[in-house]
Amino acid sequence: MTLFTSVTIKIKEDLEAKVVNLETKVARLEAQVNHQESIFTALIKSERDKKFASQKGISRNVETNEHYKRNAAPRTCGEVFATNPLLDSGMYWIDPDGQGVGDNAINVYCNMTTGSTSVLHDSELKIDVGKCSDPGCYSRKINYYATEKQIAALVGLSNNCSQTIIVVRLQQRSLNK
Repeated sequence: MTLFTSVTIKIKEDLEAKVVNLETKVARLEAQVNHQESIFTALIKSERDKKFASQKGISRNVETNEHYKRNAAPRTCGEVFATNPLLDSGMYWIDPDGQGVGDNAINVYCNMTTGSTSVLHDSELKIDVGKCSDPGCYSRKINYYATEKQIAALVGLSNNCSQTIIVVRLQQRSLNK
């Protein structure tokens, strides 16, 4: 092997590693941009709603949640919104299976812009699973901050239901395609 060939192979390997690294960074940045855009949209609506609410003397999320602690909680975020369309997106108590019927009310995130309800869980942060190339080599139990009964009731009250799990798979690619 000549010195030129050896240097060429080393440069190729370095470039392949850099391409994989850049692809990973691009995927992370795209996810961050999407997340930031949703936050920005929610903040714009929140600020607009706050201005209007402060002019009209409308109660805020905290007052609404205090009311729900003492009285019947709505069954969905849609009912929260129907009660007061000027409320900000945020954490609210809802009771999908009905007040006093089954399990206690649950604290969820209500997005008042999209009308979505998010049941929070213990897997919100990025998790590095290390090397895992075989199917089924990694699994994780996701613990939701709601009972199965409350989640089932919420699904039954919803027009649609989805769960998003983002998987970033790093795969070394060859530059010779």
